[in-house]
Amino acid sequence: MHSYGPHHGEEDPLRGTRGSGTIFFAWCNLRCVYCQNWEISQEGIARRGLLVRHLVLQGGLAGTAEVMRFLALEVSSDAYVNLMGQYHPCYRADRYPPLDRSPSPQECARALADARKLGLHRFDRPRRW
Repeated sequence: MHSYGPHHGEEDPLRGTRGSGTIFFAWCNLRCVYCQNWEISQEGIARRGLLVRHLVLQGGLAGTAEVMRFLALEVSSDAYVNLMGQYHPCYRADRYPPLDRSPSPQECARALADARKLGLHRFDRPRRW
């Protein structure tokens, strides 16, 4: 096992108050087609330390401010953070505002700025915002 911990990236009904839980395996031999952990598990990019991947949702739905505060104050301000603004509404998302839109570039930039104010300083470069 590479790492484990609370997974705060889903909406409240799925993650509850403490996260849904997730485990990442280093050098996993399953070679899943849709592995979100490929670079870490197969290419050996992360050999030690903590990597946090957090999906930024519109209107603060993912609790980004609270997650970043927890990370900075309770875990480590040296954690490597990947803020993801890639949520895209599909199927019947238009029936469930505010899930009917993607987070704006301003919301994603605000999440990054707020995390930096809390002392977090190691970030993945966003691919788009």
